[in-house]
Amino acid sequence: MKNRAAATSSSSECVYPDAPVPTVHQMSREVWNGHPERLPGGFVVIKPQGSRMMRAVCEVWTHPHGWELRLRIDGQGLSMVSVARSALEMTASLEEWHLGMVEKGWQ
Repeated sequence: MKNRAAATSSSSECVYPDAPVPTVHQMSREVWNGHPERLPGGFVVIKPQGSRMMRAVCEVWTHPHGWELRLRIDGQGLSMVSVARSALEMTASLEEWHLGMVEKGWQ
């Protein structure tokens, strides 16, 4: 399995892993162990602000009902969180968030 974690990505491209991801059935409450796991994928974008560069990281995590997207700006608390129940929904949200950031001047 390839490990392309968002935090190590130097591009602003939306990255989704080639490896199989858990299905909602696999992550059902009957088998959920209560420990979320960060998955490869997500994106990193940057934006100048004054004399420094701000950095936003979107992470993909496991969730008892599918996947959770977490957006952090400059390592501060969560700016946005969303739970997706299907891989298609998660990928669409990831692309929507990335496009929204680019439209607001992030690279």
